[in-house]
Amino acid sequence: MSVKRAANSKRRQARKKSKISNSKAYGLAPNEKVIDLVRPRLIEYIQSESKYIEIFKSLTRGKIYLVATEGNNTIHTVIDEEEFLGMMPITDQEAMSFRLSLLTIEKVVAYTEDDTGFMTYFFTEEEVI
Repeated sequence: MSVKRAANSKRRQARKKSKISNSKAYGLAPNEKVIDLVRPRLIEYIQSESKYIEIFKSLTRGKIYLVATEGNNTIHTVIDEEEFLGMMPITDQEAMSFRLSLLTIEKVVAYTEDDTGFMTYFFTEEEVI
């Protein structure tokens, strides 16, 4: 390898490292303990009102029930998988897409708070209703 090629290679690697370190920062993913603690509370929350149960029951494959809490406001909405995947970091999209493709009877509920990041749960109807 020539000296010029080696220098170009080093510059290319330095640019790659720079891009990685300057990439858009996302909130930290919640740890497993938080995710495990939220799961039963989320089930109770969905069960607390009939309109939330109806939203959950109406979910079909490719749809995700999103519960987003910001301060005192909570938004309940149904979005499609592509929109949901677009909200997450690129590094997580492929893994989540694969996980969603494996689902058979489970329904997907995503929960997020101000600073905790997305928590994605897969529930069967029997677990919630």
